[in-house]
Amino acid sequence: MHILTLLLFFSCSKSKDDLELNPIETGSLIGTLKLNDRFGNENLNYEDVSIDLIDAYKKTTKINVNISGEFVASALPSGNTMLNIHKPGYVGRDSIIYAQTESSVILPQIELLEKLPFSLTITDFSYTNGFLNYSTAIDFQTDENYLVSNLFCFGKSPKISINNHKLLRIQGGGTNVRYINSVIRASSSYDISNFLSNGFERRDTVYVVMYPVIETFGPKNYNQSIDFDNIIYNMDNTSNVMSFILK
Repeated sequence: MHILTLLLFFSCSKSKDDLELNPIETGSLIGTLKLNDRFGNENLNYEDVSIDLIDAYKKTTKINVNISGEFVASALPSGNTMLNIHKPGYVGRDSIIYAQTESSVILPQIELLEKLPFSLTITDFSYTNGFLNYSTAIDFQTDENYLVSNLFCFGKSPKISINNHKLLRIQGGGTNVRYINSVIRASSSYDISNFLSNGFERRDTVYVVMYPVIETFGPKNYNQSIDFDNIIYNMDNTSNVMSFILK
């Protein structure tokens, strides 16, 4: 009788220890996707959205998105979980990762933006006395009205991109797309501390590319407070690479 009691006590204690080491073995995910066209309106067509969920054991599962942009996954093991998201004609977050550490995880809304139908060429770029000075050429004409901004990507390598950079900057404000069908020369203030606090030093060669993005790219895809990490951005309208010496 005493032996049986000891065995039961040992069994219960072991289960408790296992539970403490592994707070959950499986859990669920609830998420929402929002599609924004280049005019700033929501696109309600989620039929051709695809999401691949890769769990902590590297198992891939197709996730369906309903007509409201919502998706649900269940029986997910604890650990880092990746979502690969794709919508034809849309850009933004391509792959994200989050930690499945609770029995139910609710992700913040994931935003995708419609691709812009043009790219740009940097014809001149410099950084002088705390100002970014640049000229761009855009071969694009339209009667449409929507606002565009520039996303700057800075790095130490000529292979600079939104997925390979040390510093990002969103150009403040936006320009009506009807007025960008020519060469644009602009200048904007940018304190050198932004470079120095991100691994650059004076006399470094700094490489830069620019992406034209709709005005809402910043708060929705770049400086948003989120509970997941971006792995890959999907952006395909990058400019050419330019460089300057940080003085």
